[in-house]
This record gives sequence, structure tokens and C-alpha cells, in this order.
Amino acid sequence: MAELSDPALELAALCDRLNLAHQTRGDQFLASTFEVDPWSPEFFQILGSITTRTVALSRLLKSIGANEAVLTGAENHLTQIRGAFSHAGLSNHWKNHGQRCVSAEHSSPIRMLSPAIPSEYSFPNLTPEEVTELLGLTQTLLEWLKEAQLGERDFIRESLIEGLENFRFRLERLDWFGWGYSIESLREVILAYLTLERGIDMNANPEIGALLKRTGKLLKAVFGHAERAKGAWETGDWLLSAYSQAMRVGGGPVAGYIAGYLTQT
Repeated sequence: MAELSDPALELAALCDRLNLAHQTRGDQFLASTFEVDPWSPEFFQILGSITTRTVALSRLLKSIGANEAVLTGAENHLTQIRGAFSHAGLSNHWKNHGQRCVSAEHSSPIRMLSPAIPSEYSFPNLTPEEVTELLGLTQTLLEWLKEAQLGERDFIRESLIEGLENFRFRLERLDWFGWGYSIESLREVILAYLTLERGIDMNANPEIGALLKRTGKLLKAVFGHAERAKGAWETGDWLLSAYSQAMRVGGGPVAGYIAGYLTQT
């Protein structure tokens, strides 16, 4: 059985990855670690994703009615972790500030919150081979999409490209597959898939038919890895399972559209 992860374990693992005694400035250390340019859009996207994870974990603990003392302690440690990505963390030598914020003093208590995280927020860890598989499928689909033309539905192609590029970036740079982040990036891809699929004569629109086939292959692979029970993927109910997985990260217009679609089909 694959080892499971959850928001607390993933955040603690990220802290472990960054818990290095580097003398370089925080911004330079983080940019080098995540293989992006300092102060680039990608740099800020990574910092924003990390900060968002700490806030989301705090909200999750509140939503499950965690003990007030536990909440207070967790919030104190999450605040310290966020400090690694603040102005002080970026402008000082990493060893003098950032590393202290992500040290075991703060990451270990976050890791110990894992048993309190509801099971529906857990996902199997991907093996390196599975990550390579998903990144390869994503790259192949992106290359095809950038050459394809969908006529009056070409705006949907742009939505697919944006969602897939976000998915690839988060999985490749942050190693976060699961609750939020990587899977959240695919909500727009699911919406675009459904929009294309509805009312389309595949024989009259071979280009769209090919797109649906290629996109469906990737979505099945991603959500098949995320789903612990593989039965749904074998019986053809994969779209319903993908919807269920993606909705664990929230609702909004996409949720309403997909929910309506599924109740009518």
C-alpha cells in the first residue's frame, strides 16, 4: 500500500527540505532551491503557494473543531514558518533567519498534527516514476495543445493550457501532489473538458475528439493515482471521481457547473 500524505505532513516535509544552514541571502537560497529566478513571477508564485498552505492548514484545523490550545500552538508554529518567506527571511542570510523558522522546532509540531487531519484530505505519495509519468503526459498534451486549433472554441484551449501549466509547475517545483495546489490546478481543466464534451459530434469535429481523448488520458492518470480505490477508473465513472477529488479543495463557479453537469448526465 502506498504511503499516505496530507497537508500537515507535506508542509513539514517542505520545511525539512529547506532546513539547511546556507550563508546566502534568503531570496537567493529559495530561488536556487526551487530553480527559479529571484523575484520572478514564478518566485512569487512559490512563496504565495507556501503561505497559502499555512493559512489553509490553520483553517482546516478550525473546521474540524480542534482543541483551542492545539489551535493556538499550531498557529504560533505556522506564523514562525511563514516568517521564513517574509521580508526578514528573504533579506537576511538564510542560516540566520529563514532556517530557524523552518527548523524542527516548528516543523515537528506541524507534522504531529497529521493524525487529526480527516482521511478525505489524504492522498498517496507519488513515486518518482509516477511523477515522471504525469509530467511526461502533461508535457505531451501541452505541446499538442499549442499546435491545435479549435475554431470558435479556441478559448477553451487556452484554459486547458493555463491549468496544465499550473499543474506542471506546482508538481515539478513544489513536489506537492494532493490536497490543494497541484490537483486544484486541474479544476479548470475538468471544466474545459466538460464544456468541450457537451453537445459535440465527434465525427464532425475530429480535432475536438482528439483533444478530449488526450485530455481524458491525462486526467485519468492523475486522479487514478490520487484515488485509493481504483474501481471507479475501471468502471468508467472516472469523471465523477475526478470531480470528487478536485472539490476537496473548495467550491465556486467551477463546482457549480460540474455539479450541474453530473446531475444531468
